[in-house]
Amino acid sequence: MFTGIVEATAKVLQRDETGFRLARPKHFSELQHGQSIACNGACLTLTGFDAESLRFDIIPETFARTNLATADPINLERALAAHGRFEGHVVLGHVDATTELVARTPEGEGERWRFALPQEIAPFVVEKGSICLNGISLTIAGCADDWLEIALIPTTLAVTNLAGLQPGATVNVEADYFAKLLYKWRT
Repeated sequence: MFTGIVEATAKVLQRDETGFRLARPKHFSELQHGQSIACNGACLTLTGFDAESLRFDIIPETFARTNLATADPINLERALAAHGRFEGHVVLGHVDATTELVARTPEGEGERWRFALPQEIAPFVVEKGSICLNGISLTIAGCADDWLEIALIPTTLAVTNLAGLQPGATVNVEADYFAKLLYKWRT
């Protein structure tokens, strides 16, 4: 399980049809082969590492359903330790869809971003609910039938891979797990 609080971004050093190698953040110590790390919100298995890099094997299904075939840099979050502080919201690392950034609008010191709303997650999107975009726990600032908006503070833009995105960019989306459970229970 993850919380959507990005620990670092990592540059893609090498990518091919079998996976990628990322630059290892200096503070990523105590790594173990086989551990789970969220990469742009997708839970991946660490298959190799050294002092400079992290290796993740990726199957075609994952490349097809996420933005991992093209994204650079990649947001990283290690799985939540059982004794760790819980921040953000419950994130499983199971990307539900990808969506497109439609607009960026300055708002105070931050920005308001509008995204197209994939219909497969529309039932789980409510104003002031949670959503995970590129592995980042965010609050939905507004929504309608075909769009959702988030309000970003400068810190989020500074410490994640969002700042470099422009309209037309694709992000990974994970809808709120509890909203999905409630919807399933209701139907």
